Amino acid sequence: MPSQGSRSGFFWHTGRRKGCTVAGLLALGLGSFACASTLWDVEALPIDRAERQALAGLDGQRLGDSTPYVFATLGDAVFFLCRWPSSEKIPLVLPGVSDPALAEAIEAAVDSVEKMLPIEFDRREHLGEGGIEIRRLEPGEPGVSGVANTVANCRLDPKVGDEGPRVDARLVDASIWLRVRAFDVAGRISTHSPAEVAGSLFHELGHALGFQGHVRLGRSVMVRSVDHVRRIGRRLLEGKTVDAPSLKALYAVPSGTVVARRQVGDEATRWFDAMSALVLRKRLRGPMIRVGDHVARVNWMDANGGSYPVFLHDVAAVMEGSRGFELDPARRTRALVARAGEPPDLN
Repeated sequence: MPSQGSRSGFFWHTGRRKGCTVAGLLALGLGSFACASTLWDVEALPIDRAERQALAGLDGQRLGDSTPYVFATLGDAVFFLCRWPSSEKIPLVLPGVSDPALAEAIEAAVDSVEKMLPIEFDRREHLGEGGIEIRRLEPGEPGVSGVANTVANCRLDPKVGDEGPRVDARLVDASIWLRVRAFDVAGRISTHSPAEVAGSLFHELGHALGFQGHVRLGRSVMVRSVDHVRRIGRRLLEGKTVDAPSLKALYAVPSGTVVARRQVGDEATRWFDAMSALVLRKRLRGPMIRVGDHVARVNWMDANGGSYPVFLHDVAAVMEGSRGFELDPARRTRALVARAGEPPDLN
């Protein structure tokens, strides 16, 4: 495997990743392999000394478990982190909830996140251009299988072929769908407990703020565990401090920090290249990128709001080299490229 910085390989190795801080390891007298592996190696991030020291002080952080955002052009792929700028207030719209206990739960989650991270929310009645909107779903309304779900869109300057420690990327909008009432197995409407709502919203705000995927091990708020999230919700409602070192780690490094660069070949990036070529000709906006546990969605939009997405499946497997970089354009994206003839051999 090529060493760090080689354009033909990842910045990480596919063996064990360090999931603990160096300071914590030294204090325990343990070697680097004492920590459970993460998806990628935080210690390989191209960051400065002050940023590295900030990460070293966050015991238990597992930023390396997050799924980076991804884009590719002209044969080069880049995996990177994306978050909100700390220097700007983040517009936030809260859902209307008539139950005082649930309203308190929502405020507890929002207040705790705001106090923990170097961010400030700007609470509004309606969003303008960009921000985070928490939307309440009614029983039976599609969109969420559990209590909540989130998408967060990262805006990227697509000039990612240039070498460098960062790309020009930032989060610009996010939506959280929150279901406070749902049908139970008997078909009756039940209300989620305040602890479930508070813990779930705290977790989803982590996604809305840029941490995609889930922490694999430990007691982080970003684990995929309903019981743990519920326990966090109870702590929030009791006024206790809830720490989230992995979220703090994300906000300790700049948005756009490159996790990896990789040469994947011109054939692999052709759909991204075709859409990038149409940005001026068709007056498209983009790319806007969202990432989940497994799938990345890179989207362009036209003046009428029409979406033209291209998908990359199994992002983690692509990162680890066990799956090729294979783009999957939506049918309407294929049709747009075919009509434009850019280039004609894509279909």
